[in-house]
Amino acid sequence: MLLQNDDIFSAVVTSHQSSDGKLRDMCDGTYFRNHPLFGADGQAIQVILYYDDFCPVNPLGHRAKKYKIAGFYFMLGNLEPRHRSQLHTVHLTALCFSASLKRHGFDKVLHPLITDLITLSDHGVAVQRPEGEFVFKGSVLIVVADNLAAHSIGGFLESFSSLHPCRFCLISKSSIKNALHCDSLCLRTQDSYASQVQRVTKKKILQKVYGLKQDSFLNSIPNFHVTSGLPSDIMHDLYEGIACDILEHILKYCVMSEFITLETLNKMIAEFPYVGSDKVNKPDTVPVPMNVFQFSQTAAKTRCCLRLLPLMIGHKIPFADSKWEVLLLLLDVHDIVMSPVMSTKDTVLLDDAVCTFLEKFLHEFPNETFKPKMHFLTHYGSHCRMFGPMVNYFSFRFESKHGYFKELACRMKCRRNVLQTFARKHQYLHSWHLQCSGSYLYRDISSTGGKCVAVDSLRECIKAAIRPAVGDVNMLFQVNTVIVDGITYSLDMAIVTGVCDDNISLSRICAVFIVDGAPVFICCRLVDQVYQRHFHSYSFSESASYHHLRVTDLADPFPLCIYKCASVHSDLCIVLKHSLSCGQ
Repeated sequence: MLLQNDDIFSAVVTSHQSSDGKLRDMCDGTYFRNHPLFGADGQAIQVILYYDDFCPVNPLGHRAKKYKIAGFYFMLGNLEPRHRSQLHTVHLTALCFSASLKRHGFDKVLHPLITDLITLSDHGVAVQRPEGEFVFKGSVLIVVADNLAAHSIGGFLESFSSLHPCRFCLISKSSIKNALHCDSLCLRTQDSYASQVQRVTKKKILQKVYGLKQDSFLNSIPNFHVTSGLPSDIMHDLYEGIACDILEHILKYCVMSEFITLETLNKMIAEFPYVGSDKVNKPDTVPVPMNVFQFSQTAAKTRCCLRLLPLMIGHKIPFADSKWEVLLLLLDVHDIVMSPVMSTKDTVLLDDAVCTFLEKFLHEFPNETFKPKMHFLTHYGSHCRMFGPMVNYFSFRFESKHGYFKELACRMKCRRNVLQTFARKHQYLHSWHLQCSGSYLYRDISSTGGKCVAVDSLRECIKAAIRPAVGDVNMLFQVNTVIVDGITYSLDMAIVTGVCDDNISLSRICAVFIVDGAPVFICCRLVDQVYQRHFHSYSFSESASYHHLRVTDLADPFPLCIYKCASVHSDLCIVLKHSLSCGQ
């Protein structure tokens, strides 16, 4: 049914591999290029599976455990990343009560799915279209899951307390503090996995030695194996794990050193002038007093706090403070990991950044626990080389899918056969999306605060900048905000106009016009840019130079928030959301 849609069909038959050697998606990585199916057949169906448990009812209620659900979703890797971020491109595979899954196992619950995937790989699926009949083969490209779910579905132990707790390599638990670079690790292979499964089957006591309990049902899928198809998930590793731990250690240190108090921190969090998406993901205040302090927030709020904390309290911290440097090194890792475009050089820099961060953490916080998630960081560089930028296959958008079922559960009055109800209503919704007259993938441009204005009534600087784009047109439609491909551009936000080596060209949006159905930005150039390492931000000043830009002219499509912060030796500063690669 999906392949009957023109947009989906076009995406499948047209490859979006990069031609300049950059890593922009999974199809640019070594895993895809060396894959026996995908590397040879550019039109093969790329299935990205996802598994996670969620609770659609009140998690504090007495029936929360009864209604805990295992959700299995899939999306097509043939689509570009910007299209995969739309929730209606995330499809439902199966729903099962977690208790039933635990009782019967993955093999029995997902047997129909595995049968279909084997058929898809061996024989393919025939599609009748006006152009004729097409046969597409396909297989599972990767499986996305948090660490607990990935270990469970991959046949590994979920406790992370075995002698070999990592699903990527065979490093011992006692050695993870010493092996901080991926090159020094002995990776798991299909042969070693099969050999260990045989030994574990004969002697179950070896499960805690190998960190493996049984062969995964996923290995029966042709051209797929769990040793190479379960990449890390940065949402759970970074935002719900390492970042929370580091922020907690740093904030405790700052309070104990009397740089700040928790009350002062809460005041800064509450009164900080958040802008744009940061306002939506504003972090919560932290608990006081210190004996009950624990940093625990959602992934989106943790990311916001991690990026903006240097602006909030950086002026309170002494320059060159060694423990503050741990936070700055983590931000260096974060920026590279979140980049949507990478080069092979960037992945090597990521390896070095991770190694430097972990070494500094162990030196500055020797008494703190070195968790397995910190070890998983050492594999990030190799995962980027294998699968492309990690931001394209993390759990954020998949977990957003849970929200549909949670909202549906709130509206339902009867919970008899609740899984069937969820699945049926979900498929009704997706059928509606497929049958809509508009485009399935490409969103229409939307805007807010629109009005028609005369060009002659505009300020001279704006009029001079817009004239080359509109010619002799006298009336224009001016808006305050425009949304293109799900990205919101608003007045007074910064956009990246160029990247050359370590130099970034930025401009501030002063006006937005809709010309021939597309937005045109009138921007003021930002000059005198200085990178403030202590605050992990760029300070700058505005120039009197105005120019016009279109979305296609941007070096990076994601706009940035501009903050006024006198403590950064400048009234204006910008915190990047991710590192920028040349040619991005």
